[in-house]
Amino acid sequence: DQTSSPASADGDQTSSPASADGDQTSSPASADGDQTSSPASADGDQTSSPASSPIPDISYRGENVGERHSNLWVLHNVTLSLESRHILCLLGPSGCGKTTLLRIIAGLERPDRGKVLFDGTDMARIPPHRRRFGMMFQEFALFPHKNVFENVAFGLRMQKLPREEISRRTGEMLALVGLDGFGRRGVHTLSGGERQRVALARSLAPSPRLLMLDEPLGSLDRPLRERLLPELRQILKEIGITAIFVTHDHAEAFAMADVIAVFDKGRIEQMDTPENLRKSPANRTVADFLGVRHDVMRET
Repeated sequence: DQTSSPASADGDQTSSPASADGDQTSSPASADGDQTSSPASADGDQTSSPASSPIPDISYRGENVGERHSNLWVLHNVTLSLESRHILCLLGPSGCGKTTLLRIIAGLERPDRGKVLFDGTDMARIPPHRRRFGMMFQEFALFPHKNVFENVAFGLRMQKLPREEISRRTGEMLALVGLDGFGRRGVHTLSGGERQRVALARSLAPSPRLLMLDEPLGSLDRPLRERLLPELRQILKEIGITAIFVTHDHAEAFAMADVIAVFDKGRIEQMDTPENLRKSPANRTVADFLGVRHDVMRET
């Protein structure tokens, strides 16, 4: 499992909107530094979810989620929502709060204020292992003593599924990621791209309601990343899963996402489609980060 890696952010917090819990007051703060264990804040509205799919239709919503460390807020009134079967990318520089928000959604950290809602259910009292959320990390975290089949089947065995179901589902996932026939291979014999596919297959095998990917291609060289990005998006779209993808790389975000949330200093500066972000950045911060001309900024 990923160790605690909260983010630190800096910026002033003034009178903040009330949290979904109803206990938000003005909470000034500023902080800067690398991502470390700390609080976060988010709120948002939820649109209706599409109809049936191979996995349960879900919708994610964050409401006034906030977390702080040593009286410094690292996420400030973050508000976002995500429709079923969509891919949301959290895009921003290192230390801006992206991974902290991801860990709060996963249940690995508790926010100091606000709510995380999933399909209308408050997740506050639901432990991480009962949320049925999948996570994929940059390091892949494969078991070196297990072969490819055993790595992919791990989550299914934890669910205590029948042997036949485990075998069938594992085979389906390996075929989906283009590794049919790799089951008996040791993970030490695989290339970086093949390991990435095994990690993806293992994350998808238990049929998670939400898949969270934290810089999943960060350890690969750029040519391989550029080749795998469209394949990764195609796989996620093919199975109709809802996903949150964290990256600091513009190219990855624009290649993967249906919607991008641009982060800076613990705040979402703009949440929009890739096309609209390019055409109409909301402010100078977004324009500078994306490298677009200031004169195309939307009027505020």
